[in-house]
Amino acid sequence: MSIRFILFFILLIPGLIAGLFSRFAALLVYIGFAMFRPQEWVFTDITWLRLSLVSGLILVVPSLLTGVFPNLTHPISIGSVLFLVSALVGQFNAVRPDIGWHWLDYMARLILVCLLAVTILNTRKRLLIAVGVFATALGLHASKVGVMILLTGGFRLLEGFGGSFGDNNEYALGVIMILPFLVATAQNFDAIRGQWPSVLRWAWWASVPLSILTIIATYSRGGAVALVAAALVFLALQRRKFVGILFLGALAILAVTFADSLPGYRDRLETVQTDTEESSAMGRLHYWRTALTISKDYPLGIGLRNFEQMYDQYDSSGGAHGHHRAVHNSHLQVLVELGIPGLLVWMSLFAYSIFAAVRLRRGAKDPARSPQDRLFCFTLGNAFLTSLAGFLIGGSFLSMALNDATWFIFAFVAAADRLRHPAAAQLPETVPAPRPTATFQVSPNAARTSH
Repeated sequence: MSIRFILFFILLIPGLIAGLFSRFAALLVYIGFAMFRPQEWVFTDITWLRLSLVSGLILVVPSLLTGVFPNLTHPISIGSVLFLVSALVGQFNAVRPDIGWHWLDYMARLILVCLLAVTILNTRKRLLIAVGVFATALGLHASKVGVMILLTGGFRLLEGFGGSFGDNNEYALGVIMILPFLVATAQNFDAIRGQWPSVLRWAWWASVPLSILTIIATYSRGGAVALVAAALVFLALQRRKFVGILFLGALAILAVTFADSLPGYRDRLETVQTDTEESSAMGRLHYWRTALTISKDYPLGIGLRNFEQMYDQYDSSGGAHGHHRAVHNSHLQVLVELGIPGLLVWMSLFAYSIFAAVRLRRGAKDPARSPQDRLFCFTLGNAFLTSLAGFLIGGSFLSMALNDATWFIFAFVAAADRLRHPAAAQLPETVPAPRPTATFQVSPNAARTSH
């Protein structure tokens, strides 16, 4: 029995017990389990324990028995349910119904948890803690890889760590999506710290450059494009551009220096400009054209994860690009598998999330709000917009519409949208309220936020 196995259960068992008495604790355990995937970490086969199912039941069953019901009124909640309905309609055209039903079950459970999260995250402190657990669960793994990179001088990461982030490209995009939330957690540390030592704020800050090293080590071209896009959006959102340029400039120097030290990294990025199969993102155009062709014949979709099963029937290359290929585009994945109605729902979810994040961010300009309240609105709004931008770009090269992280972010946006009014600020003053600070807050008195 490994030390990792023992450590995991020392942490898990109290969490599961707490989850029996607290819906919020149960939600944190589920989010942490989904993002950290301990079954890939403990060096011991624990899949037979079905801990994902157990943690889900501990959350869902007591919630329903105690009158904590999924939110079905927020626009994002309604969109999530419509997404499932679209997937169910597409299932009737599935080539492999068994695969479609498996993923329908998976998405139904994930969306149920997300709708419960919108209800349970009813204070800003709860939302910040949940965001912190979400980002830390994956950020801890990425930071550990980053430390190993520093100790060894660099290496190529050929795969992810399972689940939605199984290969190196998916892993790179997943880490990009949680980076803004690592920053937001560090910025809002005073609101959630309780009895935790202040050194943890520095741990979250340190996890950002370490995670960027990990992204580069995946050699993912789509990840590189998504990282640049997310960084530019993050910079554009800052009020004090000079501070933002310094912060991102330091990270860019670190990233470029490390990338130059990796053999073949520049050559791999340069293949983005070529049009050779499997050597660049351009080679995926064939799969995209195939998806559009299938969608013309099946405007209501072909069922979740059924593109690979139908690909050979529509492959105009006669197998030149392989068999049972993925569509390599999350948005076209939704179009071909859920049909036009599903794509409209998918686009609406992102559109409303962006709208809600912008509206949340505007709250930072209200002088009637407390400094802590303005910090919450500004930093979390920025995190949502940056993460969504990263996925919209990076997801254009990967079939990741069904990944946990995107749907958790939708739930967090819905919860934040419900808490955006000043009267919803229910954060207990466990520490003196910080003065308005710059976006890159290190200590409560580090700088003043400009309005």
